[in-house]
Amino acid sequence: MNARDLDCPDGQAALRRAVDERWLLAFDFDGTLAPLVDDPHAAAMPAALRADLTELARLRQVAVVTGRARADVLPRLPASLAQVVGNHGCERGDGDAAAIAAATAMTAGWLVRLDHLVRGTGLRIEAKGPSLTLHWRGSRDPLASALMAQDLALQLSPRPDLIHGDHVLNLIPPGLPDKGAAVLDLLAQCACAGALFVGDDLTDAAVFMLGDPRIVGIGVGNRPLGAQWRVADAGAVAVLVRKLVMLCGVGP
Repeated sequence: MNARDLDCPDGQAALRRAVDERWLLAFDFDGTLAPLVDDPHAAAMPAALRADLTELARLRQVAVVTGRARADVLPRLPASLAQVVGNHGCERGDGDAAAIAAATAMTAGWLVRLDHLVRGTGLRIEAKGPSLTLHWRGSRDPLASALMAQDLALQLSPRPDLIHGDHVLNLIPPGLPDKGAAVLDLLAQCACAGALFVGDDLTDAAVFMLGDPRIVGIGVGNRPLGAQWRVADAGAVAVLVRKLVMLCGVGP
């Protein structure tokens, strides 16, 4: 599916419908609400967008579904957001504690092995509880780093599910819910007729590729992720959030 520009009349009509019918409004974080940066610890939402998202959460049901650990992303978001799902869809405030504990134990074993394997490679490990991420942003040879990260990940046991991202490789214990499952759960919990989901990465394709007619996807950037609509970049997402706030103010 080729995503269409959200600024066209049909795209604007989709936004109007989402607001008028009080759909769930859900967003990824990195590359969507926050611009991508070399140091993941430095990622932050622009102040104006944070204020607009706070207002949007007052007017409609808003969720964030991110690859970050939930404890990591919560301080980066407005405190008023009631629905925040971390670790690519598996980590919720009311999630399966036993499954998360088992996944965290598995990734702890991977971490011991990877600490040895990545020495001298330039790869960086981010431990996120029930998942791990290998980073190589800033590498002089990104393709070689990506291939090396995948090769190292495939040496682990049990073998992780691998999700490639923007200069990262996510290592997920098998069988955990993904972002698609998380959005479906949120949709049921919120009792909304539909959901608007905005994301920029391959992990977000798990939502876009569901094929659920209740979910309208907006991709960020030019990668073919399976979304119906697209905006240019994180700056355009800030404009989108402001637009949604304005539409709420004139809606039924």
